[in-house]
Amino acid sequence: MRNRVAEIHVPLMSTEELEEILHKGESLLNIKFTDTARERTVHFSNGLAAVCHQLCLYMCTEWNISETCPELTALDEDALQAALGLCVEEQSDTLRSAFDKAFHQQKKVRFNNGELIVRALAESPQEGALRADLFTRIRRWEPEYPQGNLTAFLRYLLTDEYGQLIRFDSNSGRYSFTDPLYRHMALVIFQSR
Repeated sequence: MRNRVAEIHVPLMSTEELEEILHKGESLLNIKFTDTARERTVHFSNGLAAVCHQLCLYMCTEWNISETCPELTALDEDALQAALGLCVEEQSDTLRSAFDKAFHQQKKVRFNNGELIVRALAESPQEGALRADLFTRIRRWEPEYPQGNLTAFLRYLLTDEYGQLIRFDSNSGRYSFTDPLYRHMALVIFQSR
């Protein structure tokens, strides 16, 4: 099937476009997202309309909303937390496998390099981060983290053996996730820890 399917690039949505999805849902279902729930839903959507719709569906499911509410109903941080939990449970085996490979430690070492690097990249902007920016972020959590670990494991995370979660753009010098869904998943994983 692979050679019979064409891929069409769909640009990521802006914050305003994602917020519009929430506004339309609010008016149609007579619900109201709290400011925090709205901001965090947009953040975790990572520019992906499908993820935004899925998070909203999970929030409504958790609050037993399946049709227009007779009274205005608030969806808050608790609804989003429940939705994020469902989101992690529902992620495909392919996504989970990539993260398992990236986080797996072959032997007991002081730092879980894959996890630290993926976390730093998840907290970076959508377009990625320079190696120095990743190192600075990691050092905030692990002040003794050596530069050599970062250099070595960035190379590993580019390979299929380690899940190929990230890519390197030689023009910009930035590392980023190979797929926006990976960044979404990373945001969800590290939010829950």
